Amino acid sequence: GYGSILSFDFQKLKAVVPSPVLKSCLDDMLDQVLLDNPFDHDSDDEDEKKKKKNATPTSSNDPYTGSLLLKTGRNSNTTLYYTDHSKLHNSGNGLLPDERNELAGNFEQSKAEEEVLRANLKSITATTEKLNSEPTNEEAVSKLEVQEREITELRGELESARELVVNEKRKRQIEKRNSLMTTHWRKRRRLCMDFLIMMEESTEGTVSVKK
Repeated sequence: GYGSILSFDFQKLKAVVPSPVLKSCLDDMLDQVLLDNPFDHDSDDEDEKKKKKNATPTSSNDPYTGSLLLKTGRNSNTTLYYTDHSKLHNSGNGLLPDERNELAGNFEQSKAEEEVLRANLKSITATTEKLNSEPTNEEAVSKLEVQEREITELRGELESARELVVNEKRKRQIEKRNSLMTTHWRKRRRLCMDFLIMMEESTEGTVSVKK
């Protein structure tokens, strides 16, 4: 049995078993070997037998000492280890009711705080995006300077236009031309209407002036 236990690949066992539990297990194994070594019965050294017989298991201040138990098999692959949960908090039955209620209360409080923080984050993110879409102070100052120059130029053009002297001769020419064009348009309109009236009379209403 002990040969199969000692044949464990220590590195593999160390990779899957927590260090405190593994140390506790190895200490228990060592104590068991010192107490139940079968070779003590074949020893001729009585003093050595006496020393081994009086050997006591090593003590440990670790509260989880002895919590890992071994069940040896025929070989290292069939050797099992299991934990004594009675040494855990509340005998392995989880948290006490008061502790569980306190934990649940803290969880709900943390959840509410998380929601508040998420809401604040959302608001801050929206504000940040809005600010990022707006021009910076330097850009705003630059645009303002450009617009002020454009306004100054427009005011100058407006004042220049107000100072222009009206050309009376050109004005009379334009009025005369407009009058001639109006007379000509009315003449052509009268000719078109006369033609349509004649067509309406000739076609007995098939061609209508209104249409």
